[in-house]
Amino acid sequence: MLPIIIVSIIIVLLISMFLKGYFYSKKEAKKKEVNFRSELLAIIDSNSLLTEDIATYIMNLPLKRLSIFLEEHTLIHQDTLIQLQKKHFE
Repeated sequence: MLPIIIVSIIIVLLISMFLKGYFYSKKEAKKKEVNFRSELLAIIDSNSLLTEDIATYIMNLPLKRLSIFLEEHTLIHQDTLIQLQKKHFE
């Protein structure tokens, strides 16, 4: 009976440690993404006329579609975008 209790406690501790790490990782990824988008908006605003609609769209667009949107509207040079992505995500 005692080994079953000990094994159960160990399993619960491992699961709780995994969940704590998972949520911490998600929070850090979100923080990096917000910092990236804020700096991106600052660069775009200094290079061109940034409207509130475009800024809202950039903040809400998924990262995978963001680079395509930026290329189509020529809001930022591709090299600058790559450097910014490396700075925040690597």
